[in-house]
Amino acid sequence: DAGWFKEIITQIIIGDGYLLMVPNVFTPNNDGKNDVFVPKFSGFINISMRIFNAYWNLLHESAESGGDDGAGNIIKPEIIPWDGSNADLNSKMYIYQINGALINGEVIEKTGTIQILRWWGIYIYLYFWYSQHSVWDNNHITTRLGKLNF
Repeated sequence: DAGWFKEIITQIIIGDGYLLMVPNVFTPNNDGKNDVFVPKFSGFINISMRIFNAYWNLLHESAESGGDDGAGNIIKPEIIPWDGSNADLNSKMYIYQINGALINGEVIEKTGTIQILRWWGIYIYLYFWYSQHSVWDNNHITTRLGKLNF
């Protein structure tokens, strides 16, 4: 029987068959770390994302991407990140909706909230607190707790 063989190709799904990790906060301060909101995912054949403010006004949309190229090849879906540049500065929370289809055809819908941390707000708070409890000296603050460098 040398030379005779049979090739079998099958998909194996482990666990839920997909991964969707959604951050709950990001900091668009151009430091190269967490500057945009973008979920990490795998196992999807297509996916889309929308971001709303607290009044359900649409701020960002990453239209459905991915799918099949017609020849049976799966096109890897991508989500366009949100940089928060059009965010309402008065809003504390934003709402995301992620919809996608898995390779096995199951539809996944996830809705949740995210928050933008704007560091200038923390600096203003620190300025007022330290101005009452500290001494400023050329980019340093001397407090009862020690010296802070900026």
